[in-house]
Amino acid sequence: MKDLFDLSGKVALVTGGTHGIGLAIGLILGRAGARVCVNDLSDEKLDNCKAEFRKEGLEVYTLKFNVTDEQDVDRG
Repeated sequence: MKDLFDLSGKVALVTGGTHGIGLAIGLILGRAGARVCVNDLSDEKLDNCKAEFRKEGLEVYTLKFNVTDEQDVDRG
């Protein structure tokens, strides 16, 4: 993937990144070298997301917060 584009040194926040298209995007960004952060409201979904990244040998930073709540975002 890094042959296509290199995101080393970049940080990506993927909202909705615990499943489906968001998870796939997060994994692609991680393979390209980005440090990936995923948020969700569910601890279980965040744990499952971490497991998917580990399967790929990638690290992911997860945060539990609601992106539609400005105070929650500021707290995160």
